[in-house]
Amino acid sequence: MDGTEMLEEDRQGLLIPPWFVREDITETDMNLASMLLGSTMSIAVFVCCKGGRQTVKTWKRSRRVTPYIVMIWLELAVSLGLAFDTWIYLRGYAKASFWIFFFVVLFWSLEIQFLLQIIINRLSLLVAVPGRATRMKWMTGLLITTINISVFCIWVPARLQINHTFIRANEVWDRVEKGIFACSDLCLNLYFVHLVRSRLVNNGLKKYTRVYKMNLILVSVSMALDVILIALMSLPNTFVYLLFHPVAYLFKLIIEMNMADLICKVVKASNTVVVSDTTLTRSPSKPYNNLARIVSAIHDRMPGLHRSVTVCAEEPQNTDFTGIRRTIETSVVISGASRRSSSPTITSSNDPTLVSKNSTGYEC
Repeated sequence: MDGTEMLEEDRQGLLIPPWFVREDITETDMNLASMLLGSTMSIAVFVCCKGGRQTVKTWKRSRRVTPYIVMIWLELAVSLGLAFDTWIYLRGYAKASFWIFFFVVLFWSLEIQFLLQIIINRLSLLVAVPGRATRMKWMTGLLITTINISVFCIWVPARLQINHTFIRANEVWDRVEKGIFACSDLCLNLYFVHLVRSRLVNNGLKKYTRVYKMNLILVSVSMALDVILIALMSLPNTFVYLLFHPVAYLFKLIIEMNMADLICKVVKASNTVVVSDTTLTRSPSKPYNNLARIVSAIHDRMPGLHRSVTVCAEEPQNTDFTGIRRTIETSVVISGASRRSSSPTITSSNDPTLVSKNSTGYEC
């Protein structure tokens, strides 16, 4: 089919104006599009393998399908849908029409929504305030939905070439909304980093330093993908960059799935912290302060004896909380011949458990 026949067929598409002109597609454009489609298919294979393992593991443990598992497969499905929809248009297998552009925006909107909700699902493991994670999900969902509606109202008319006003508005807004999504992704990941450091690492659970450091690296990779995506929008053909969306967001999905595996491995690992009574009395944590008073009382009343006392202190529990909860079993060993020379040693074994009820999907 030559260019004239293709142009005439395009103008027969739904809502296509008589002055519609299909963008020229060079050999370089098609080579780049082919590379991006191949990358999408390759990453999709890894997602299927890892997603299959996590699905089987979750089903064997809880006999239910969690929201996290559902969103993994939906993210994969809409990403592949976006890739093939864009590909068949670039190859000329489908004529330009309202439905081609509509489904491009639809797949892209769902892709964004599912990925951000997966990130918030990970955040909900550490958010202790009841209802905060739910509010974050709704607020993020409403923000992204509002932006998606604006894209439907601007991007689709611009692709239909309704008039030059929509085309100029789309050139600006398309980059702005992708910047907003990149900032949303960055803020959510940095909030997770803050929670890991403040609620886990700073409270003695040093094994979560792995999660903290790994998330910093993955945040950098995620931001680099967003920058590349925005840069590709400056290509001569303004449709080719759409094929990088599935590549970027499937790669982000792999990041989230690897973070889920890492969190589960770290939760199962042992964590032992040895602290002195002096350190405990200066700690702002209430369980540690109570523990220090118990140690001091035992030491004052039995100065010449050797005793071992086991104390269990658990973080205040909330029935609505789902996530990582810390339980501390402490053995106090007191030895020495005199009160001045003896010093209690406290061995604190922190046993974090991952509680999964309704809102989270991680099964460890």
